[in-house]
Amino acid sequence: MSFWLNQPQAFSWQGRALLTTGLALFSGRAGDNRPHRHYAVQLALAETGEVRLTGADGRQHAGRFVVCAADTVHCLEPTEEEIVLVYLEPTSTIGAAAQKKVDGISIMEISPRPDLVRALRKAIVDGTPKAAETLLQDFFGTDNSTVRHSLDPRLAAFIDSAACQGVPPSLAAAARKIALSPSRFSHLFSTEMGIAYSAFRKWRKLLATLTNVANGAKLTAAAHHGGFADSAHFSRTFKSTFGLTPSAALFHMRLSAAPRKTNAR
Repeated sequence: MSFWLNQPQAFSWQGRALLTTGLALFSGRAGDNRPHRHYAVQLALAETGEVRLTGADGRQHAGRFVVCAADTVHCLEPTEEEIVLVYLEPTSTIGAAAQKKVDGISIMEISPRPDLVRALRKAIVDGTPKAAETLLQDFFGTDNSTVRHSLDPRLAAFIDSAACQGVPPSLAAAARKIALSPSRFSHLFSTEMGIAYSAFRKWRKLLATLTNVANGAKLTAAAHHGGFADSAHFSRTFKSTFGLTPSAALFHMRLSAAPRKTNAR
């Protein structure tokens, strides 16, 4: 199901987005945004021309394919041509592979595959996240059967559990599920994943809210069911995560949610 947010905004983005568990995709023209950071590893791809990301140090990274590590402050330069953005959770096999490419660098350009942008764009238009997942698995050399053998088995089991889909439980509830204290669970998650559990939970809450909106819910109800106190709380979190307001992001955005779950593994 698709949704258009009917609220005027002068500098909104234009395109379409596809959401599913562990993976978010955008195809279109990037608009204004301010420096921001988020839980996901971000891939920015252009079929022709370049995408440009500026880091916290002011250095600009430009190329056909730019990767930005999770929890890295960055700003994406607006584009005139259509680009593709991919957001991968570092808890996934593909996300971990993408994160590894920029380990210790934060933002870098890598060599693109000429047909990758077109193929990802088609997956977004067709509403088939599994096709996009397969393309990314092939590009990063990962496989659905890949086992994150270096990950603590308790944490791996929790991440793959039904309790962790949609809106993950609170820190205290998550800790109880694997018989740890909240402080020990928090330390384990940040040590194993390289980012705080609160950032993971915030990201999933944003995706859950946007999925509710894509499925026809009013913003206030969508935010509430996504785990936010109200729409204002959601809007503040969205702005700090993506560098712009929900209205600026969604006014010219066709937003859809995949009918099935995928873990982008």
